[in-house]
Amino acid sequence: MKKRRLKIKLIFLLIAAVALVAAVALLCLFNRAACRAVEREMKGACMKAVSAAAINIADIQSTLPYIAERGQNGDICVSTAEINYLAYSSSVFIENEFGKLCKDRVEMGALSAIGLNTAGGTICIPVSRSFRAVSNIVWQIKCAGINSYLYTISIEISCEVWYSVLFSERNFSEIYVLPVAHGLIEGSVPEVIFF
Repeated sequence: MKKRRLKIKLIFLLIAAVALVAAVALLCLFNRAACRAVEREMKGACMKAVSAAAINIADIQSTLPYIAERGQNGDICVSTAEINYLAYSSSVFIENEFGKLCKDRVEMGALSAIGLNTAGGTICIPVSRSFRAVSNIVWQIKCAGINSYLYTISIEISCEVWYSVLFSERNFSEIYVLPVAHGLIEGSVPEVIFF
């Protein structure tokens, strides 16, 4: 009788251990699926915020005369204060837009942990997040032939996102380049070229 009770206890403990391992495995799978769903939402919100900033830059550009070409040889005069203002205002605009677009909860399929994204109901997962947009001005001048140069001024925006969902904390960063100005500087071509 004692042996039989011992066998029943061992079988019960084995079943409980298997159930516990299966529950932990499903929880890990669900956590990973939740992180993927949240990251997809965050990247989408980041891209929409940067796209809105590009439209905003186009509106601001019409009011800021930051580049004035002058001279016969194509000299350009760039107002760095206005370019810096454009970069700073773009970062602030993106941070505000991201805050508006990003939700505090993300919906995902209940069975998405096992690959069935549309099966079952949806679950709302709470998300805490932090976002920062850092802008950097990039100036490029490339040779475009004899006494000709192609200049490009763009704003490189690095979007850094930190988020926590369920049992994980993760982060990612995306870099976007928003062109501000480009043009061709042409000088006079000499009649004789020495090499």
